[in-house]
Amino acid sequence: MKPLGRVTAVFLIVILVLGGVIAAIYVNDQSVISSQSSAMSQQSQTILGQVATIQSQSSTLVKDQSSLTKLEANITATQSILITDRAEAANLTATIASDKSEIASITAAYSQANGTISTLQAEVGPLQAKVSSLETQVNSLESQITGFELQIASLQAQVNSLTSIVDLGQSKIFLSQELVPVPSLGDQVASTFVANYSGYVTVTMTQISDINNVQVGVLILFGSSVNSGQYTSEPIGPYAFTSVPGTLVFPVTPGSITVYLSNADSSPGNATLSINYYY
Repeated sequence: MKPLGRVTAVFLIVILVLGGVIAAIYVNDQSVISSQSSAMSQQSQTILGQVATIQSQSSTLVKDQSSLTKLEANITATQSILITDRAEAANLTATIASDKSEIASITAAYSQANGTISTLQAEVGPLQAKVSSLETQVNSLESQITGFELQIASLQAQVNSLTSIVDLGQSKIFLSQELVPVPSLGDQVASTFVANYSGYVTVTMTQISDINNVQVGVLILFGSSVNSGQYTSEPIGPYAFTSVPGTLVFPVTPGSITVYLSNADSSPGNATLSINYYY
């Protein structure tokens, strides 16, 4: 029942009570009614005051009911928010649990990695010592290789020189376009040198006083490496040039080589010569 209905019921009850009282007084004693009328009037005023009070309280109750309704709506909204917050809290709890699991996994992996690093660090020391030892060996081997390369270069130079010698590719100039005088009916040494290898000597003439009487010869004193039997020397020539300019070629062995001019004329002569030794 609403608060306004209760007030109306009370008011009706009061009226009925008043009606009953008035009727009873009227039936029993008309004089009593008159005397009590004043008292009832006062009671009626009192009741009316109480009715006004009840109505005021009823209005207050209506306002309180409206406030309660608003509070209930706020409570409902708050409950909805709490439900949402609880769901979010549950999600956060699940996320935290997952993160904790990942953190635990990462921590385990980190611990394992630290263990692996410690193991590798323990292995690095001996390996570094081996590397240092190998570097020392490499440096030593490189030094040996450098020495071997120098020896190879020297031997290669010797091989090239010997190959050139075998091919008679080496040469030396002992006389270059020099005028050599020769006495009448005599000989004149043009050049003397030591031949270490077998080869040949070329004598090139660009000018001569008498091509028929001035000739060129070579005298070889055999070296110790020459197996010459009972002979210690060998004269070659002299030979005459056939043209001006002209070249004569003399084979030689290891030993002392003397190139000379010979004059068969009774007058002094001369020739301009170049002497090359090929070996």
